[in-house]
Amino acid sequence: MDKKTLSAELIRIKARLAEYYEPDDARFWLQSPHPQLGGQRPCDLLEDGRLKDVPEVIERLENSVYL
Repeated sequence: MDKKTLSAELIRIKARLAEYYEPDDARFWLQSPHPQLGGQRPCDLLEDGRLKDVPEVIERLENSVYL
């Protein structure tokens, strides 16, 4: 994935996370293993080009659906 696409997606994801978290907490969320991502870190998935997986977890957060 090119850096421009990754940067644009990170901006969108950070904006969505800002609705729920302070900036430091959003960075922590992106860099911490997440159970809904199989214990993987959201930032690693984004870097690997799995742009769909992270927003799906945020959408569940927005809809108050926790698995």
